[in-house]
Amino acid sequence: MKYFDRVCQVDISPDIRVENHKIKFEIKKSVLSNINSCRVDIYNLSQTTRNKITSDPTSLVRVDAGYVQNGGVFAIGQGNISNVIHTIKSPDIITTIYSKDGFNAVSNNPITLSFVGKTQLSSVINAIITKLGLPVKFADYNKNQQFKNGFSYVGSIPEVLDQLGDQFKFKWSIQNGQLQILNGETSTGVQNVFLSDKTGLVESPELIIKTKNLDLINKNEYKVVSLLQPQLEAGDLVQVESIVLTGVFVIKELIHTGDTRGNDWYTRMVVTNNG
Repeated sequence: MKYFDRVCQVDISPDIRVENHKIKFEIKKSVLSNINSCRVDIYNLSQTTRNKITSDPTSLVRVDAGYVQNGGVFAIGQGNISNVIHTIKSPDIITTIYSKDGFNAVSNNPITLSFVGKTQLSSVINAIITKLGLPVKFADYNKNQQFKNGFSYVGSIPEVLDQLGDQFKFKWSIQNGQLQILNGETSTGVQNVFLSDKTGLVESPELIIKTKNLDLINKNEYKVVSLLQPQLEAGDLVQVESIVLTGVFVIKELIHTGDTRGNDWYTRMVVTNNG
């Protein structure tokens, strides 16, 4: 992979595109149901452009980034705008935009479900997808599982998906405005990045230690840091080759960070064994 000529653009609905300003971003993604978040700092927009950016939850911000010599820009994050702050730090005016992926679709969008008799899990999921109104990126769950005595629910979409996920052992999330469902500890099956010290791996992977009791350490989770990998999404596979860690791993969570006029241009991941 050629890590030269970094590029980034930000699109803000309805008709704003920012390319040539200083842009900083931090985009957090996970396979869990926590809503993915994005923060973007844009420097020295005109007063007219600043006035057009609102925190109306129907407004969207999308961040594309990458490398000119390696496919150009990829969509690395998007979401409904939750807050906009303009800060003066002379000589700069910094516009900070906070957004949450799929927030408008899952919030203030109650759902009522009622199924009687034997009901396939797939029927319930399809009803939720219809109400959610988002495209499905990936849906891997046991569609043959069923409710023997029907299923009913009134409430929020995140809560019913959490309830079903706990019962039927799947994880759901929204990635770039698309619903993703992963069965158990599986992945999307997408693998398009190989990381070594010659292909973007920045630091030696680290074992994640969450307890002082060495017998309880989760030996399957590692922190991996690389130069920005815009193709990667939570749930994808990544191949790692290093002295301390080698193999193909599932990305549980990641953070893309960047600064178009600074040094920060990294992807930080938590990965676990595949299968």
